[in-house]
Amino acid sequence: MGFLFISIACAAVMGGGGYLIVHAQQQAKVREEERQLARSGFRNLLMRELRKSKAADFDFNELATCSGIERSEANEVAQEFYGRYCRKVFSDGLVSDDERRTLDRLAAALSISEGVASSIEEKAKGERYQKAVSDAMADGVVTPGEVEELEGLRRSLGISRGQGLALVEDDARAVFVAEMRRVVRAGRFSPQIEADLARLKRGLAIGD
Repeated sequence: MGFLFISIACAAVMGGGGYLIVHAQQQAKVREEERQLARSGFRNLLMRELRKSKAADFDFNELATCSGIERSEANEVAQEFYGRYCRKVFSDGLVSDDERRTLDRLAAALSISEGVASSIEEKAKGERYQKAVSDAMADGVVTPGEVEELEGLRRSLGISRGQGLALVEDDARAVFVAEMRRVVRAGRFSPQIEADLARLKRGLAIGD
């Protein structure tokens, strides 16, 4: 009888523990949904205020405080917003003087430090270059014209060969090796082919 009582008690405790776990998970889910809702609301508010306010009149700190959102969340939303604008600016691989000034003003308006802004910009540039390389290599062959475009894009984005290789190393080396094998199988090697391979190597940012 005592054993039965102990077994029932243990089952009750375990059942209660299971309820607590499920309840905690539900609470965590609710908090995450509330967090995402707050971020979405602040994002919309931020975009609305930026559109209607002059840079000199816009106060990000006051906006974040009045909205009631946690400051860390507000900063993340601001940095995501800045990142999206960076991707738009770098989409053509060129940054005009006007675009540069706008980037600087936007970073200042969003209270984003120079270091953080630079990191966000570098990430956006890297994503742009990665996409260009991926598109060029989609069919497994990188033409001389595509090589020149990649080289020009890398330079205009201010990405060094070392940085470019770090971004696309595996795919770039795979394409270069495949091209080398094709040349070997063809059994032809001329100064022109050597120049083309060197150009391909530069375009894929392989080596210095």
